[in-house]
Amino acid sequence: MKIRIGPGVLIAAVALIVSTAALPSRASSTAQAPPVGPEAGALSGRSFFTTSTTSRWLVRLPLDVAVTDVSTRFSGDGRVIGFFLAEADKPLDEGLILHGNGIGQCKKKGCAARAPRFRFTYRSSDSDTLHAGLYDVYVIADGAPVTLEIRVEGVPGTTRLRGGSPVPAVIKTLTHRVVQQDQGNVYSAGRFLADTAPRFEFGLVGIWAAGTNYVGDGFGDCYYYPGDLNRPPSEEMAFLPGCPTGDGFEHKFVSERPLENGGFVYVSGNRIGPDGIGGWFSSASVPKRYGAVAAWIDLTA
Repeated sequence: MKIRIGPGVLIAAVALIVSTAALPSRASSTAQAPPVGPEAGALSGRSFFTTSTTSRWLVRLPLDVAVTDVSTRFSGDGRVIGFFLAEADKPLDEGLILHGNGIGQCKKKGCAARAPRFRFTYRSSDSDTLHAGLYDVYVIADGAPVTLEIRVEGVPGTTRLRGGSPVPAVIKTLTHRVVQQDQGNVYSAGRFLADTAPRFEFGLVGIWAAGTNYVGDGFGDCYYYPGDLNRPPSEEMAFLPGCPTGDGFEHKFVSERPLENGGFVYVSGNRIGPDGIGGWFSSASVPKRYGAVAAWIDLTA
């Protein structure tokens, strides 16, 4: 699996039966990091964070370590799970070190994730060193237990933390709309938050499809932001290929040959603060199962 992460805020990956794709980045935002206090726990050689709802912990790293000496593993059920590790005294776009996410390929809160369970982890920092000090750990959960393990070589001890501080989050299952075309169908899904909803710092979309002799032609994501002046008149139009007036990327599958029990899982994230999130895929065959999920997370909480 080859993933390229640029200096911007888009974080994305796609897993296919035969390949993975590296995706470009977007411009950064200027959100401030969460306030810190004296309640910091220890970031030890092995630290475990467990929660069933999206939560945040403040932890203290006792000494400088190389970024390459830090590894993570996360697991759990639900439509979306994931984590963020960021320096607590910096704006998020400057302080984010590692981020990971996974899509359960299921459609209900707390649902059992379907195998294979794809998990994507990204390094977002250009620095080679994690300096001693305070760090924020966020864990994304969807009503089922999620456990994040962070390992730091050269640091002694084991820490187990539960609960954390609640973080505002909205996770929605998206309903696909099917548009028939001569060469196959386009499946699009997306949603706008209500105008009265709070602004969330991070948005994520996950799309998946699979089937016998599956043939996929392309896929993409779509994001819209509060204050967009020329927003499409309906959600039916907003999340089609090209993302009319929106911000998105379009990609072609590496392989267009039929794949026995083939398919894909695509995940992308955006730290500009979108209120409209969705995506699409096109297929020359009829997928046996498919779905999409969107998440809005407040990374300033």
